[in-house]
Amino acid sequence: MCWSVSEAEVPNGYTVAVAREGNTVVLTNTAKKPGNPDGEVNPPSKKPTDKTTDKTVNKTTDKTSDKLPQTGQLWWPVLVLLFAGAICLLVGRVLRDRKEEKNR
Repeated sequence: MCWSVSEAEVPNGYTVAVAREGNTVVLTNTAKKPGNPDGEVNPPSKKPTDKTTDKTVNKTTDKTSDKLPQTGQLWWPVLVLLFAGAICLLVGRVLRDRKEEKNR
């Protein structure tokens, strides 16, 4: 599966930079320096402007994205189903043995 990223509209005075690392794609819009016709951009600030951006940046740059998504599935039903299946197999075996003894 191939994905592409593009920005529909870029406001005048801004440039777009796209950085990709694995499954993470970061789009960065930076404002051009006023009075600079060659389009040189301001360096991005290291301090995010709001808390949402800070949390988003930390999540996307974290290396834990290689793990499977956590869905909240509980593990206790696995044991219950395992024991229920074992009991069904044992009951089937006992019933089969009784039927074979009856037919002799």
